[in-house]
Amino acid sequence: MGRAFMLDKLAGRTIIGRWKRRTYQLVRMLGQGENGVVYLTACDDAYFALKISRDAAALSLEWERMREFSHALVAPCPKVYELDDAELDGQCAHFFVMEYVEGRNLRQYVSHQGVEAVPDLLLQLANLLHSLHERGFVYGDLKPENVLMHKATGKPILIDFGGVTPLGTVVKEFTEIYDRAFWGWGMRKADEHYDLFSLAMMGAFLYRPMNSRTREKLMQSSPDVRKTALSRYFQQLHERSGVGRTLYFTVCGKFQRVEEFSEALKNQRKQTAFTKPKGAISWDVTDWGLLFSILVFTSAIISIWFLGGHQSLFVIQ
Repeated sequence: MGRAFMLDKLAGRTIIGRWKRRTYQLVRMLGQGENGVVYLTACDDAYFALKISRDAAALSLEWERMREFSHALVAPCPKVYELDDAELDGQCAHFFVMEYVEGRNLRQYVSHQGVEAVPDLLLQLANLLHSLHERGFVYGDLKPENVLMHKATGKPILIDFGGVTPLGTVVKEFTEIYDRAFWGWGMRKADEHYDLFSLAMMGAFLYRPMNSRTREKLMQSSPDVRKTALSRYFQQLHERSGVGRTLYFTVCGKFQRVEEFSEALKNQRKQTAFTKPKGAISWDVTDWGLLFSILVFTSAIISIWFLGGHQSLFVIQ
């Protein structure tokens, strides 16, 4: 048996499928997940994404889930193709091939488009989550790193399905900062609200990122302390953006289903658009008072000038 290969050190190598006998050139690493590494790969003058892992069972299950979801009316993931094995350094590696989606990660997209794009982005992601929930699953490990903005369509797509979990079971994979149990707002149970909580947290951090020092401090705190800190954080967010109110209600559990969240977010957007149209000036009481004073002062000056002018004419005559 050869030396154990490193999954994240395979760029530049060639693998040949044991069963399909196709040859894949691993060009560069695209990303790394809980149970495997994804590479940009070339085969027959075309580019694909290839996920490789040592865990045959987990990889096969992820491939099966993605193959099922890719046929949905609203496909939340890339198309998947073949599942195969290969020998690397005398050891067996398991992989599957999927569509290569060219695009930007979520933070790059928001940085380019501005935070004004966040509400529409959240609605699109909610729609993708709904397609999973309808089939009896939650996504689980929702975070910016697992979302890609498709360059061709401009729409978000989920790119790692290793954490997809059947409804009613225990969540398999999670990232603490987006995890409901970590913040003391519920259990780590696979229900629709678990995904909505992660979605709301992700949206909030896109609006107002949490600095690393605060995050590290919270990681060492109790759930009660975290829960209080999160409430203060969302209060500050609400002061900056009306959407923050909808996100906070989602975190608190007021919205348990995707349809409720989406309707509330759409209504909030309409209210914001009506009260403060883009490019309009928002006047408060002080502004109106100042305007009134200016008008009164201007009217007085005109009146004095008019009366003074008439007196001069009368004297001349």
